[in-house]
Amino acid sequence: SGPLSRLAGRCYDILQHRIDSIPYPSSATAPLIKALLTGDRSGLDRDIVDMFRASGASHILALSGLHLGIIYLIISKLTIPLGNSPMARKSRYCIILSASGFYAMMTGASPSIVRALLFIIIGETAGLLGRKKEPARILLAALTIQLFLKPDVIRTLGFQLSYLAMA
Repeated sequence: SGPLSRLAGRCYDILQHRIDSIPYPSSATAPLIKALLTGDRSGLDRDIVDMFRASGASHILALSGLHLGIIYLIISKLTIPLGNSPMARKSRYCIILSASGFYAMMTGASPSIVRALLFIIIGETAGLLGRKKEPARILLAALTIQLFLKPDVIRTLGFQLSYLAMA
């Protein structure tokens, strides 16, 4: 629980507070946005959870690599105005990796979030170095790195399903 972890936890709390402070037209909106952005489903009405489950979309409420992927796409689009010069590409790289890594840390770094983060890091690094982004190699590199960092994660269903879905 170092200073960066404490900062991430504080930012998580601030994000949840900001979401709660917005005057939405429906009282169900803030809990839904919190569930989608932070994975905190504690404020959702049981009826909403049941509707997501009945429609087959309950996985959207579980924080996953998809959420980080969406955030990655948004950050990528927001940094396009920086340009494509070598310095701009390095700046975009740093912004994208920092924001993605911070989001992963802020939301608890589940196996699927770590997988998505590794995909982003490997893909963006390949792009910065002018290398081809080959999905199979990115998948295998991410798998190898994640297992190297935390070998026991291979026993978790979330890890197995995350990589199976990506394969």
